[in-house]
Amino acid sequence: MLEVLVTVFNYARQAMGLATIARVAFKVYHWLKDLWGAIRKPPETLVSAPMTERDQEMADRTKQIVTEIFGQNAAATVEEADYNGRVALASNLIERLAEAYGVQLDGCELYIDSNINNCGGYSIKENQIKLNGAYLFSEDPDLIYEFIDTVIHELRHAVQFQSILNPEIAEAWQVSEETKENWKQNFLNYTPSTANLRAYMSQPVENDARTFAALSLRGWRPEK
Repeated sequence: MLEVLVTVFNYARQAMGLATIARVAFKVYHWLKDLWGAIRKPPETLVSAPMTERDQEMADRTKQIVTEIFGQNAAATVEEADYNGRVALASNLIERLAEAYGVQLDGCELYIDSNINNCGGYSIKENQIKLNGAYLFSEDPDLIYEFIDTVIHELRHAVQFQSILNPEIAEAWQVSEETKENWKQNFLNYTPSTANLRAYMSQPVENDARTFAALSLRGWRPEK
């Protein structure tokens, strides 16, 4: 996975340059602030999906892994790392969480796009997560923490989709038949953010992924 991340990111860096990356990060940051009100504290109504005991256990395991990789101050750890060091941190996080979650990915694309207005996504067709590298390469702590949150969020989507297809993953995560069916119908009738933002935010798979990521990082980020 590290090879994929480095290759894609190097291409983007050559094409755009670090100055453009900074401008992209600035634009995305303010877009998100307008959307959420504040990146760190999204409205409680947006993180309200029910979580099982197994979800709580895995959220605790997630926080442990994140802490092992980034320490107690992720922003400082990332800011001290050079270009390749940041990519290595991201790759390590993705690989360790995917292993802990029991999911298989066919790749990870780290892109930078001045026209992008989101943090990343999970492609069910390609079985890949795609992440906006502007967050990883920012010097802004909010964006760095948002990158980590996004990794967890998108891997939760992988758990959702692969639970539908693989009974072993569903059993490991204690996903009920009702929940699997809800997720299945949502994926079949998924509303992208570009079509209807309110509907996108409230659909089951998004609400669940936001809740799990928030639970995983609750109390972990140092207070400003």
